[in-house]
Amino acid sequence: MRRRKFIAHLLSALVTWPVAARAQTVIRVRRIGVLSNSAEEDAEAAKRLAALKLRLQELGWIEGKNLQIEVRFGHNDGERIRRTATELIEVAPDRTVRLGRIEIPKQDFLTPDRQYECEHMMFNPWNCLEQHRPLGSINRMRLAVYLASLQLRQKLNMVAS
Repeated sequence: MRRRKFIAHLLSALVTWPVAARAQTVIRVRRIGVLSNSAEEDAEAAKRLAALKLRLQELGWIEGKNLQIEVRFGHNDGERIRRTATELIEVAPDRTVRLGRIEIPKQDFLTPDRQYECEHMMFNPWNCLEQHRPLGSINRMRLAVYLASLQLRQKLNMVAS
């Protein structure tokens, strides 16, 4: 009798063991790297990060449970952005996300150097490698027209050649 009970308990343990093993599956935590070119204090960057986290929650990704978010800020400094991007890559996230936009400051193109470059600029098909230069008499005539056009433009703009 004891033997039958032992076998019954052994068989029931063997049958339920795979179910118990499956119930203890390990949840893999995904890592997302977020690189923002702004500062931590920037309200717009905070809104974008909050929107990202909210959308991830709607999709079932909960920070601290099945998701880890690595956030780095570049403070609109090119060198710092490169450094933080390298640091973020070293963390080896499953995905990377860029939050922000690149802002290019207004540039002054009316400097004397730039005006000189513009006045002495010449566009023509012969500013290329020897193998790519145009062939034929019509193209040689075009070259003469381009050079004459450059000289006339310099004369009208009172620029020395």
